[in-house]
Formats: sequence, C-alpha cells, structure tokens
Amino acid sequence: MLEELKEISFLYDFYGELLPEKQRDLFRFYHEDNLSLSEIAEEFNMTRQGVHEAVRRAVEKLKSYESKLGLLEKFALREEVLHQIDEELQALLA
Repeated sequence: MLEELKEISFLYDFYGELLPEKQRDLFRFYHEDNLSLSEIAEEFNMTRQGVHEAVRRAVEKLKSYESKLGLLEKFALREEVLHQIDEELQALLA
C-alpha cells in the first residue's frame, strides 16, 4: 500500500500538470493534503462519490501517461545507475 502511494505521488510529480485543473486540485487535496473525501466534497460542492471518482480517474490518467511515456521508469533506471556509480566510486576511494 505504501509503495503504491509512493508511486502515485511520483506519477503526480511527473504528470500532474497534464491533468485538468479541477482534477489536479481534487487529487492534490486528497493525496498530498490528506483531506477526507467529505471535506473535499464540501469545499467543491460535490458529492463524496463524485470526488472519489474524480480522484480515481486522475490516478488512471497518471498511470496511462506513464505507460505511454515511461518517464518514471526512466528516472528510476537513472537513479539506479547513479547509485551504482556512487558505490563504485566509494569503493575506489576507500
């Protein structure tokens, strides 16, 4: 569960600006500000179910963008390579 939340957060960092403004706001209030669905619904004059569906669709869009563009995967690969290089440099300097 924690890994999935972490992945969704990274996806939002990479692709959040591609979401429509209202969907982006709903997502951010739910995932980053930890507001409840009821609190968000009250703020946006929506139903709790409407907020839930909008957030769910946002997550689906973010995952769809990743499957098409692969920016998060490329980032993770670069991070791993940099980590390996750092380890090798540390071994050489030791």
